[in-house]
Amino acid sequence: MDENATNYNPFANVNAPEGHEFECVYWGCTDVTAFNYDETADVDDGSCIPFIEGCMNDNYIEYNPEANISDNSCVNIIVEGCTDETAVNFYEFANLDDGSCIEWVEGCMDSEYLEFSLDVTVDDGSCLTPIVLGCMDESAANTNPNANTDDGSCIYSLLIVEYDLLGVSTYEFEVEVVSMEGYTLLLWDFGDDSYSNLDQVVHTYESNGTYTVTITASNGQMALVEELTIEINIPGLSVDKIEDDVINEFFTDLLGRPCLATK
Repeated sequence: MDENATNYNPFANVNAPEGHEFECVYWGCTDVTAFNYDETADVDDGSCIPFIEGCMNDNYIEYNPEANISDNSCVNIIVEGCTDETAVNFYEFANLDDGSCIEWVEGCMDSEYLEFSLDVTVDDGSCLTPIVLGCMDESAANTNPNANTDDGSCIYSLLIVEYDLLGVSTYEFEVEVVSMEGYTLLLWDFGDDSYSNLDQVVHTYESNGTYTVTITASNGQMALVEELTIEINIPGLSVDKIEDDVINEFFTDLLGRPCLATK
């Protein structure tokens, strides 16, 4: 009936005498040399733990997780850091490596230079060539002979013409001159005896027909010309078919003589 007994029976009302099969039994460690010796145990349950001396403070290098008796061997407080002497961030006072070491890799660390490398951790003065962005395709209209890094800006038309139908027979036209420096003249010919010299213009066609729209850009020495066609067909005051195609692109001087564009 002893609650501390291993075989305690809460329903028992008579304490079994010594030698009886139901007498109180106390399991535990019966080894007097063990760390967890139980003087009340009369049946060894295999739980004995030997005495293990060592440092029991986990803030010290000498810490032994198996120690159960402190022997005052805790000496060196843990200092985490990079313990690799060849690393960029070696920490001379660290006594426990925390995996933070950075490999020593020399090279260019400035991303504004061609020699730049993401793998470099130590600048060795090898940054020599500044990056120059631009179009590097010689066949493009805006190729940059000084560029050493292509930025995807290549344009293959000397004139970029955009236009949108605003409604019925009204269009908005816009032009960008790509490669002609110092141009002084823009001229739109809408094919219906209407003209404009604006970069962006809105034009309304008053009658049905097929119109050739011509845009000319000139700098006084040469001209860039691009043509496209627009078809107006408005039965019942509605545009039911619009077709447009770039016919050609050609260059003339002020006298109307053919010439080649210079990049």
